[in-house]
Amino acid sequence: MRTKNLLLIFLLLFSGLNLRVFSQAPGGTWVVPETIKGKVSPFKFTPDIVKQGETLYQRNCKACHGDPGQNNFAKLVPEPGDPAGAKFQKQKDGEIFFKITEGKTPMPSFKSILTEPDRWSVVAYVRSFNKSYVQPVPGQGGAVATKEVKLEMSYDSTKRRVTVLCSEVTKENQLKPLESAGIQLLLVRYFGNMTLSEPKLTDNSGRVRFAVPAGIPGDAAGMITLIAKVNDGSGLLGDAETTLKATAGVPIHPVALNAQRAMWNTRDKAPIWLTLVFSVSLVSVWGIIFYILFAIGRIRKA
Repeated sequence: MRTKNLLLIFLLLFSGLNLRVFSQAPGGTWVVPETIKGKVSPFKFTPDIVKQGETLYQRNCKACHGDPGQNNFAKLVPEPGDPAGAKFQKQKDGEIFFKITEGKTPMPSFKSILTEPDRWSVVAYVRSFNKSYVQPVPGQGGAVATKEVKLEMSYDSTKRRVTVLCSEVTKENQLKPLESAGIQLLLVRYFGNMTLSEPKLTDNSGRVRFAVPAGIPGDAAGMITLIAKVNDGSGLLGDAETTLKATAGVPIHPVALNAQRAMWNTRDKAPIWLTLVFSVSLVSVWGIIFYILFAIGRIRKA
């Protein structure tokens, strides 16, 4: 009796584990908290924001979702879907934003790759394919930037430190240092921008400083591209940003894929063993053919 009870408990636990794994499997449904579904963008989806979202989409999303409206998304399980499709557009802004942020296999999470404003700009680009879409009233922060901001960035190689100066452009077209502005530092990578630091506030001189980590892979000269951008979460300061190329990385000399012998390379650079196997096979086949012809000739003479 005791053995049967233990067996029953084991089966129940095993079944519960299977259900849990199944619910988190790639083919499972998205679970978006109700509090998140109603979340709205903190700023208005202007043409500039949509254009920015298009750039980010092309760089980070197109490989799987394809061109919006073309139904040429990647054949994955589950299907990524066409952002311009009706099923995709039925979602609320908060749902799309949540999925971009958190991800779910096979879709990666972009919360450490794209800033919050960047993720909202991707939502804006997706909504641009829905003619009947009406944006909800933007959240706290307003729809339009109230200040024009300019950023300047410099790099101190001895201290491995980036200094960003944030200035407000006054009505007289003068630059006035802006205090308590949120600035974020990003690193340009092949598949998107990498966050080097969360937003920091400028001091009373309008400056903020970031330490650049050591060991960052650069180009052959050790050059990397840094981006400083406004990220205060309100949209009041717009989306000003500036870039700077600095010799702060480790020199990397990439080897071209076709530089070495490999199976996917050209015929001249195929692996030696593959060339030998092909040559021996070819000679053997022709040898067999000639032998058969020779044997047929002998049979006819006999």
